[in-house]
Amino acid sequence: MTAGGYEIAPYASTWGQQVAELMVYLWGADVEANLAYLRWKYEGNPYAQQPLALVALHNGRVVGFRGYTALPFRAAGAHDDLIVLCPGDTCVHPEHRRSGLSVRMGRAAMVSYADRYRLFMNWSCTKPSLPGYLRLGFQPVVERVYLTKASSLGALRYLLALRRESPVSESGIRFGRNGELLVEAAPRVADMTALAGTEEGAPGSLVLRRDEEFLAWRFANPQGKYVFYYLLRGKTLLGYVAVGLSPNNRRGFLLDWASATPGVLWQITQGLLNMKHFDVMSVCAFCLSAAERVELEKLGFSGVGLIPLLERFQKGRMPLLLRPVQEAFSDDDFCIQGVDARRLESWRLRPMGSDAG
Repeated sequence: MTAGGYEIAPYASTWGQQVAELMVYLWGADVEANLAYLRWKYEGNPYAQQPLALVALHNGRVVGFRGYTALPFRAAGAHDDLIVLCPGDTCVHPEHRRSGLSVRMGRAAMVSYADRYRLFMNWSCTKPSLPGYLRLGFQPVVERVYLTKASSLGALRYLLALRRESPVSESGIRFGRNGELLVEAAPRVADMTALAGTEEGAPGSLVLRRDEEFLAWRFANPQGKYVFYYLLRGKTLLGYVAVGLSPNNRRGFLLDWASATPGVLWQITQGLLNMKHFDVMSVCAFCLSAAERVELEKLGFSGVGLIPLLERFQKGRMPLLLRPVQEAFSDDDFCIQGVDARRLESWRLRPMGSDAG
């Protein structure tokens, strides 16, 4: 697809180095780290037969990139996955912006992927990118709100260290057994899969399928920092919570959880708070069931306070977005296995399913 001196082409690994260099404008200045992240997220995704990404070329050089993360969902009782594409990681070189390349790559994706996939879901739009997504026909589903737990002092410590980066080894997190909680730096993929497989959403809802392949890939993110909290009674694993760390290690994000019995999320999070591993803890509100939200609100998680206020001021009120893949669509194209995908109740989501990686 060539117009205006630009060619839109499917991404191939041969473009990897140039894309990694371009992504210094989005991911950071470390080109080698960018390349490793690119290889993991797009070339290593087990749910894509080939990398789901497009490049914009000008005189044979990569000047634009747009990537799509494939995630597996499955309805209760179904045998086949619905692979949802999460658009994100869109970057255009500063010298080539205002050329419509982002939208052109988005439209090219619709043409390229419509015969294999049904839905786009975006978790990471920003104030600058939202108008482009709306022009492409994406529809808001729910506002992205985080519930946060932090004392005034904890919030201040986090904010003062906001620009710092440090490895997990410098976090002060105490690994090992603490009562019934076991804290580890690596995922117990088989055990986590066994627990995740017992959870189902409401009848007819689409649930993120967390099998061994997915969990092993997801937590191999080279740019991610994770800590895993396992609740053990004797040698029996009752539940787990996976936490993602902020660059400064002072904020923990609840990314994934599963349990054999109700109330385990509350129990693990209570133990986590008692260990004081983080100054601030947060979770994406729309990924919680009604019961889970009540559990965390009892522990002091809230959508108000200094951190939520500052983030709403800086980032605005951004939505979760949804759109059928095919370029021309009707309301019927949002219906998946008899449910309306535009209703939040049609999904059982987890924060680690985000296209943000």
